[in-house]
Amino acid sequence: MTRYLRLGWMVLIMVGIVFAIVVGFVETTRLVIFGLCSITVCAALSHFLLQLYFALRARAGQSPWQRRLQPLPARQTVRVVISTYREDPLLLRNCLLSVVAQGQAVDRVILCNDEIGDRQTGAVFQDVVRSVPLGAQRWEYRSNGTSGKRGAMYNGVWDTQGGERRFMAEEIVVFMDSDSVLTAAHAVSRLIEPFANSQVGCAAGEVLVHNRTRNALTRITNLGYWTAFNLERQAQSYCGAVSCVFGPFGAYRASVVGRVIDRWRGQTFMGRPCEFGDDRHLTACVLAEGYLSVYVAQATAQTEAPWRFSRFLAQQTRWSRSSLRELLISIPHLGRSSAWLAYDLCYQAILPLLVLTNLGIIIDLAVTRDWRYLAVWVAIIGFFGFLRSLYGAVATRRGSFVFFTLYGYLYTVFFLPLRLYALATVYRTDWAPRPARSLD
Repeated sequence: MTRYLRLGWMVLIMVGIVFAIVVGFVETTRLVIFGLCSITVCAALSHFLLQLYFALRARAGQSPWQRRLQPLPARQTVRVVISTYREDPLLLRNCLLSVVAQGQAVDRVILCNDEIGDRQTGAVFQDVVRSVPLGAQRWEYRSNGTSGKRGAMYNGVWDTQGGERRFMAEEIVVFMDSDSVLTAAHAVSRLIEPFANSQVGCAAGEVLVHNRTRNALTRITNLGYWTAFNLERQAQSYCGAVSCVFGPFGAYRASVVGRVIDRWRGQTFMGRPCEFGDDRHLTACVLAEGYLSVYVAQATAQTEAPWRFSRFLAQQTRWSRSSLRELLISIPHLGRSSAWLAYDLCYQAILPLLVLTNLGIIIDLAVTRDWRYLAVWVAIIGFFGFLRSLYGAVATRRGSFVFFTLYGYLYTVFFLPLRLYALATVYRTDWAPRPARSLD
């Protein structure tokens, strides 16, 4: 892996230097301008090609951690912890029914409600328990109070026996959100397969958008989710270092969770307790313990996505803050788990600054010299969006992925300023405000 990273950096530097010298031959200022632009373009292209290489290797089952899977002497016991807060009753019911359908793969299910006096959620839970055959699954409903999602997850891994609190006895814990619906009949079984490798500490399933047909925003969000999982996380999974096991559907080795749970629950940043970013920080804690985090494309689920742009921007702002916060926290030990993860996170942090700088230069050139500079830059953005959409179209055999070409323009117009705003307000660690019963 290190050899490929070195090769990628060498190609990036050589192409950037050659391109800068060729196109910036007239004057020093133009040399600097075109050099910076060419390095940005080459960096983005090199990163995409490296991602594509690792993702394709992982899809083919050639990840190093997959070669070390061993048959288990017995089936691993599984607890599913579902966190809920003011959930839509229909979404909650579908979520619970999808867990029931997993059959013997699940031993125990804990629904943790984070709202006092919410009778509707309890009624939905009781209706499912009474009307659907649960088989050998044991179900329990807990009212968590108002301690947030982390509190609900924390509550779900502890049991009380004889007045004494004890950590869960199951070997694997699967965390889900109450708007998540498992779409594969054996989603949990497939998700926990990587734990046959004793070095695997957590595993992420594929999560797409079940309200994707609502409008154009949910359609492109669904395509973005697919790319985030099957390109970015797939590439990270090849190296055993998925940066975030997405909250709606992810599994963890219970023994590892038991070691980090109190540190994770009490996370603070700049003296303030952290509320959101629970999934990203729990993954970081597992990686810090020396375990691998992987991605399982066959373990599929769907979740609700915001269909109003204001809600979507609020969600993306939280995600940007949590990713920046975790990057700042992990800088001292960034290279311990994976060289690729260190490179990938640094790239994600630096690229927005490079793109914004280039965009300012291009706009200045378009105004003062020639408008065609801007036209070329717009074409370059579309080219990178098309590359990602082409990968999705070939992998899924769905022509609708061409629509994802627009993502590059959304990234430039909305996500880059949002990234700067998230950086300026990274000290904010609360939900502000908490989500309502329905996303919209």
